[in-house]
Amino acid sequence: LKKNGLKICVWINPYISQESKLFDEGMKNGYLIKRPNGDIWQWDMWQPAMGIVDFTNPNACEWFASKLNSLIDMGVDCFKTDFGERIPTDVVYFDGSDPVKMHNYYTFLYNKTVFDVLKKRFGEGNAVLFARSATAGSQRFPVHWGGDSTADYESMAESLRGGLSLCLSGFGFWSHDIGGFESKSSADVYKRWVAFGLLSSHSRLHGSSSYRVPWLYDEEAVNVVRLFTKLKCSLMPYIFKNACEASKKGIPVMRAMVLEFQ
Repeated sequence: LKKNGLKICVWINPYISQESKLFDEGMKNGYLIKRPNGDIWQWDMWQPAMGIVDFTNPNACEWFASKLNSLIDMGVDCFKTDFGERIPTDVVYFDGSDPVKMHNYYTFLYNKTVFDVLKKRFGEGNAVLFARSATAGSQRFPVHWGGDSTADYESMAESLRGGLSLCLSGFGFWSHDIGGFESKSSADVYKRWVAFGLLSSHSRLHGSSSYRVPWLYDEEAVNVVRLFTKLKCSLMPYIFKNACEASKKGIPVMRAMVLEFQ
């Protein structure tokens, strides 16, 4: 992959299954969020009896960062920082933070920890995330995507409105799951979403129950992806110019009409 000029991005989240050897390590050192009685807060939602890393604890941040550095040593270039928005309120944080207010701030600390690792290893200009959750100030840890959307025209329109809203809120870059995430899109929805997605600042084919690769739809879908991929490549000097403007001035790459025609 590296020889072909490709970068490697891997999926991570702030949750640790009790079945992982990292769980005991985190529990013994006080790196996981606790209940008021001192027990580790656990949930069986995405991983068996999972705990959540307490990023208000500086030592927990260093510990989590060390695991990321190990992945970078293996050849990883960036991280998809999934989740971070579903945070319990019946907990006690290391620094005594208000659990309700942490609903927004937790994602900031989570993504900052990961971004700082990448910035230290690769330099600020080469550090990039693919983050799901965000709050005010999270634009300094790009890139963000719109989360789990359904695979239909209505959700595609909602994704566009959400992206424009995010960019009007100070975020320079934005992405979304081309073809929708939940269920499987029809071929026509997929082709229209491809055009939308490949003309967004960052593009990703991604789905939940099926792969969003064009050859699983029909030959025309392959041609549509090829066409808009080549179009995006031809526009890369323009996109890069706008990316630099977003980085230096905060003007987003994707702009609502009210901003573009000021």
